[in-house]
Amino acid sequence: MTRPAMQHAAAVLVAGAVLAGCAGGGNLNLGAARMPQVGETRDAVLARWGTPRGLYDVPDGGRRLIYTNEPVANRTDVFDFDANDRLVRTEQTRTRERFEAAGKEGWHRAEVQRTFGLPAGRDQVERAEPARWAYRFLDNQYLRVAVLHFGTAGAVVRTEILDDTDRSDGRYR
Repeated sequence: MTRPAMQHAAAVLVAGAVLAGCAGGGNLNLGAARMPQVGETRDAVLARWGTPRGLYDVPDGGRRLIYTNEPVANRTDVFDFDANDRLVRTEQTRTRERFEAAGKEGWHRAEVQRTFGLPAGRDQVERAEPARWAYRFLDNQYLRVAVLHFGTAGAVVRTEILDDTDRSDGRYR
């Protein structure tokens, strides 16, 4: 193969890799190599991932583990286990659709916490009336903040999706 042909082939391979990455929806999964597989035991996941940021009971008698990628905190990985401590489902929950559903369906704080975990910096906005919880997330490779506004009954009454312009702490370098 001639040198120009090799350069062309390399360029095609690089372009293909870039396009394949774009087809993935834009949410880069840095933990993909170590994501747990359905059927794994809860002990195996805990051994590999460490202490979760949240641990909740689920209706079928199982448990839910919640992990966030602190300090970046732009994703929440949820792992649901059945009553026999076997993994039945994994999901990255910080998506525009999930945040918008919280507002449209009037989720209560407990449901928000079971879905997204507790937000970083919650104490700063919890004292506000009404309370607001903010979560950072990637939305088609754009940095966003979802702000969930709670009414006096403790349910989400409004969701705002804003551009995340605060890069002062170096999260996105």
